[in-house]
Amino acid sequence: MEASRRQQHPASPSQSGPEEAAAAPSPPSLPVRLSLPSELHARVERAWRLLAEGPEEHRGSSDMADFVRSADLSARLLASLAPLLDTEGGLRPGLGLGEMLQPVVLFIKAQNTTIPGSPVLDAEVLRLLREVVQAAAAALVAQAPARPWYRLLQAKVHMALGGYHTAVRVYHETLRLATEQKAHYFASRAAYMLAWLALTGRSAEGLSAHWSPAGVRSLLEASLREIWLCKPWHREVVADTSELIQQRLTEVAAAVAAAPAAATQLPVTARPQIQQSIAYLPLRSCDGCGRPAMVLHACSGCRRAEYCDKRCQVEHWRAGHRRECKQLAVQAQGTG
Repeated sequence: MEASRRQQHPASPSQSGPEEAAAAPSPPSLPVRLSLPSELHARVERAWRLLAEGPEEHRGSSDMADFVRSADLSARLLASLAPLLDTEGGLRPGLGLGEMLQPVVLFIKAQNTTIPGSPVLDAEVLRLLREVVQAAAAALVAQAPARPWYRLLQAKVHMALGGYHTAVRVYHETLRLATEQKAHYFASRAAYMLAWLALTGRSAEGLSAHWSPAGVRSLLEASLREIWLCKPWHREVVADTSELIQQRLTEVAAAVAAAPAAATQLPVTARPQIQQSIAYLPLRSCDGCGRPAMVLHACSGCRRAEYCDKRCQVEHWRAGHRRECKQLAVQAQGTG
């Protein structure tokens, strides 16, 4: 990362000339303040000091580093919302796909990294956050209806907000679309998530107390078949993911073997313990812009943060990675 610090950086707003500063649009006056509470900032600062200069038992603490990363992710998520909103807290018209994509990806990532002590947002901020992210996900699909990835994101947002039945419908749409386009990776992900939702008794029609072994097995086999078709272009994902799907198929077979003979429906309480969070390897995403990518470049300091390109690396460094890089490197050495 030291090499990144020696690069030519784009001018910050404070370095812009008077004409540029005058031309910059002023942010709208929003109905709520999109920032972390001051008390949380104090906790984060205290955690940073302990990680860097505290007693030996705190330096390199993995859970403290996770707390700081979670707070950083929440701050970035809230900061990504402000440019999208009008004065009423709704989405501004004319937004581009890239503008709406970042908060959706950050929101999903934040749902998957929640740990004890994570930031607790004000109820009104949380309400606005959920409404805007859901609207942004829907707008992505509306603007680019032929892209399976945006539908996958929309389904994940619905799941994060508890709308499992709507998620089932969107995953079915994604599977159909991805299959038609021979988008094998996305078809595999959609089929896997439909299998998980079926195991938990969720469907587009409502909640069920049973699941169909034949239906779940069919979806997992479809997921496995589709991921194998990715082998020519992403051998690493195929190897790891196919092994995990095979494990899920084995668990389903064991549940069927333990059930009464000729049973076509099994109670949800007898399902294998398949975790939604997952037994499925997603595409990795850039720690700067949040977009997924097949190839990412690791930070040379900590080897933990990964980026699309130098621009994302520099922006993330400025946004706070400069403070966590050394501690992540120490943490990695301790677990390596």
